[in-house]
Amino acid sequence: MLVKLSNKKKYDNGTNSFDKAGYNRQTGTLYNQSGYDKEGYDKEGWNKEGFDNVGIHKETGTLYSEEGWNKEGFDKDLIHRKTGTTYSKRGWNADGYNIDGYNRIGYKKDGFHRNGYDKKGYDKEGYDKAGFDKDLIHRQTGTLYNQSGYNKEGWNKKGYSRIGYDKEGYDPDGYDQYLYDKEGWNKEGWNKDSIHRQTGTLYDKSGSNRQGYDKEGYSRIGWNKEGWNRDGYDKKGYDKKGYSRIGWNKEGWNKDSINRQTGTLYDKEGWNKDGFDAKGTFRYEDYRNSEIDKRHDDHGH
Repeated sequence: MLVKLSNKKKYDNGTNSFDKAGYNRQTGTLYNQSGYDKEGYDKEGWNKEGFDNVGIHKETGTLYSEEGWNKEGFDKDLIHRKTGTTYSKRGWNADGYNIDGYNRIGYKKDGFHRNGYDKKGYDKEGYDKAGFDKDLIHRQTGTLYNQSGYNKEGWNKKGYSRIGYDKEGYDPDGYDQYLYDKEGWNKEGWNKDSIHRQTGTLYDKSGSNRQGYDKEGYSRIGWNKEGWNRDGYDKKGYDKKGYSRIGWNKEGWNKDSINRQTGTLYDKEGWNKDGFDAKGTFRYEDYRNSEIDKRHDDHGH
C-alpha cells in the first residue's frame, strides 16, 4: 500500500526526491521508481553496483566485484577505476586520505588535525590551544597559571575568574553580577524588593525610597518628578500660576496688575496688564502677551 504524502513535506534536492523520513515523492514509499531507498540500497540491501552497506558484493561474496573493484571503486592495487590513479575523482585514496594526507574530517594518520591538534585538543608537544598540557601546566610559565595569572579552568590564585567572580558568583567585594551580596543587599542597603536594610521599609533613614523620593514625592534636593520644589516653584523660580517668589510674572506684572518697572497699573508704553491704555483702547498687535492672548480668547476680545 502506498503512503500518501502531505504537500507540506520537504524533499531533498537530489533526483530521487526523498523527504526527511525517507519517503519518495513519486512513489510514496521508501523506494524510488528504480527501487532504491534514500541511501541507494534496494529492498534486499544492495546498491546499483551490487554492494551492501558493509562493502560485500552480492555476486562474489567478497569486498570486490567480478571486475575487481571494491565499493569505493578501488582494485586490490589501490587504483581507482575512473581515474586510473590512487585517488578518486574527489581526491581520496583507498584509505580515505587526500594527497596532503588528510581524511574527510581533516585528520592525518598520526591523529592530528589540519589545525595542529589531536581529537583531545592537544598539539604534538602536548599543549592545548590555551597553552596547558595534560597535567594542567602552562607552556610558557611552567606553572598551573598562565601569564595573566589564570589556570586552565580560568581561575586565579585567589579563586576569581577572568570577569572577576568566584565560584559562588561573588566579586572580591562580596557582590554578585546584579550587585547584591550573599544576604541580598546592595551597597546602598536595598534588596531586590526595594526594602532598606536598616529600616526594613521602602524608605531609608533619611526618608527616601530607592529612587530617591520621600513619601510626599520629593527628591533629596527637594524636587518632585513634575519639576516643582516643596515651596511650589519650578527650576526657573515660578509657581504654577507663573509668579516668582517676589511676586512678579515673566512679563513683569504682579498679582495686583502692578507693573514692576513703573510701579503703576501701566507699563512704560502705557499699556496695562490686559493690554489696554488709560482710554480703554486695546493695542493687541503692539503688545503681544501670552497671558493677554489667552485672556482675550476667553473673553472674546
